[in-house]
Amino acid sequence: NAEYMGETLCMKHGQSFDETGPTSAKLKHTCMEAIDKGRNEQQLIISALQKIQDVRVIEKQIKAQQGRTIVRRGVLMQMLQESARTLPMWTGSVHDKVPPLVGCLPAQSSYLCQVGDHVAAQAINEDASGDPGSSSHRRSPKQQRPPPSPSKVDTCKRLIMSSTPSSPHSPLSQEAEHDNSPALPNWILATVKSYNSAAATYIVEDVDCEDGNECYTLPTNKIIALPQWKANPRTHPQAFFPKGSEVLALYPQTTCFYHALVETMPQSIDGDYSLFFEDNSYPEGYAPALNIPQSYVIKLPKR
Repeated sequence: NAEYMGETLCMKHGQSFDETGPTSAKLKHTCMEAIDKGRNEQQLIISALQKIQDVRVIEKQIKAQQGRTIVRRGVLMQMLQESARTLPMWTGSVHDKVPPLVGCLPAQSSYLCQVGDHVAAQAINEDASGDPGSSSHRRSPKQQRPPPSPSKVDTCKRLIMSSTPSSPHSPLSQEAEHDNSPALPNWILATVKSYNSAAATYIVEDVDCEDGNECYTLPTNKIIALPQWKANPRTHPQAFFPKGSEVLALYPQTTCFYHALVETMPQSIDGDYSLFFEDNSYPEGYAPALNIPQSYVIKLPKR
């Protein structure tokens, strides 16, 4: 309130604050003006962010009507990075409960992804033949490597926890400490084409298919919604995966999600996670840390 702000300002300058003094009314008035201006600016920012979100929704609808446009892979990577960079920020107050799909908070079980949304999809070939020409095996040699053993996961976690100071707001969760189940393979970035409510299945399209027509029909438990809003680590640290957490994240310059461990969470709204991706060519079972945007880091699914 104004009295508290006035007392704080006076203490800062080595003066005593007298509520009945001659400068009290003027100081209160100045503080209230500053508060009102701040609230007005906040409302303008919230309104602008909502307009941006509306534009993104319209853009998705237009793209869904126009159909798939095949672009070069380099252009696709730039588009994905731009999409992550322009993800809108959630504008709740410090005391508001963070809703689903903000930062690391997953969607509710009843949530339905919208047409045009990017999702993580577990696209597994029905024959599971391991054909090198299939979409699930032509992406990267990394995907064919076996995941690191639980002992290596534990070792890497201990290294992370011992090398980085713990945050009072984001301790290593019990789930992260005991869940050593590696992610299942073939999680890809896909676009939602439609939803069949009778069969509870989605039709999704691989964002990186070469012929422009590679779709999968998958049940809801094979689809993971990606974050819809970025969170602010200063005001809502609970909306981030704490260090040591096992996550599923989009590997740079690919459209595949891989098992990773969180080294550090973002330090700003536009900051990235620092992640260790699994890689058995390294003694610890993990490659050096890479930076990944908030929008492409999701909770590790269980087997």
